[in-house]
Amino acid sequence: MKLSVLPAHHATLIVSSERDSVSSSLWAELSSLSPANRFFNQTVLDIETARNIISWANTPYNEDRVGLISFHTSGVPAQNAMLKILEEPREGVRFILVTSNRESLLPTFLSRLQEVKGELTDGSQQLTVNTNVELFLETKPTSRMKLPFVTELLSRVDEEDRK
Repeated sequence: MKLSVLPAHHATLIVSSERDSVSSSLWAELSSLSPANRFFNQTVLDIETARNIISWANTPYNEDRVGLISFHTSGVPAQNAMLKILEEPREGVRFILVTSNRESLLPTFLSRLQEVKGELTDGSQQLTVNTNVELFLETKPTSRMKLPFVTELLSRVDEEDRK
């Protein structure tokens, strides 16, 4: 997998049943680009690892850098701890999260990430960016609120009939 095919977003989530292979491929490229890049490879993303990621991200450095975070599941405390750093990372810091288990992620955690799907097919890796995200980003800002999926979302009401 090549970094060049990933969206230029500060926090990208790759969902893949081939988590280890996708992560290894990305790390092979990232590790050759800069010694500042870091690979956090966990089966379970726990609070201690989340704190290490936050500390790494907040450490001043003169170059751009990428934190590659690979995990199968993540604890709720770890996700809550990482919300702020994923939403507002330090200048020059990007995150690439790779998981095989999207269902373990909180909606608030997912809301801070641009999601892509990455799978191995015939020895090559393919990414599929969420089409609504692509459409939203390609649409002029003045027209975005008129997109069908945005208007549908804005028309929803909760259980107490509030918008």
